[in-house]
Amino acid sequence: MRVLFLASGGGSTAKKLYDLSQISKYDVFKNIEIQILADRDCGASQWAEEKSLPHLTIGKKDFESKSIDWIIKRKPDIVVTTIYKILSKEFIEAVSSNLINLHYSLLPAFNGGIGEKVVDDAIQYGSRIFGATCHQVTELVDLGKPITQAAFIPTKLNRNHILEISFRCGCIALFSAINNIHFMDNKKIRTGQIILKDELIIYSGEDKYISQLKEDFW
Repeated sequence: MRVLFLASGGGSTAKKLYDLSQISKYDVFKNIEIQILADRDCGASQWAEEKSLPHLTIGKKDFESKSIDWIIKRKPDIVVTTIYKILSKEFIEAVSSNLINLHYSLLPAFNGGIGEKVVDDAIQYGSRIFGATCHQVTELVDLGKPITQAAFIPTKLNRNHILEISFRCGCIALFSAINNIHFMDNKKIRTGQIILKDELIIYSGEDKYISQLKEDFW
């Protein structure tokens, strides 16, 4: 399976997916090829260069117009948006039906934000439940159909702790989405749970794929 990340930052979720591909005993993850398409020189593009992964960096100004042909040529099975911009309707329609976004809240709560700001907004609001949603990308920002979600109730209201567990929820949601991408209309919702850093994380997805992610993975 080819998974292409649209990236602007450090590529943390792409790196964790790569780590999973190196240790997983399941074919769905063992056979993953990660590709990086960046809109600037960033940690994700530098990492892809170091790992000899397929990658391309395009300037922010011409990113959408110049990236579509490369995406089509690479033939990704899934395109993950972790980019610091809202994609146009034309781009969304041109790229793929399997275009997904990772958002650090339980949508539709706190939609429209990017990265850590979403978690900060939830903390400021006084949320009691935090988590992440992997969803289909549509022209309506952060309102596409959810594929998978992961959630936790923090045992301590420390920002760095909540950010770290929220990141892990994001990775878990993404990993589950990769496995469930072709079964989104299945009415049976599978669920699982895992304890990481003394936090109970509840997630939708196949339990056997996530239960292998013990503390040393992170």
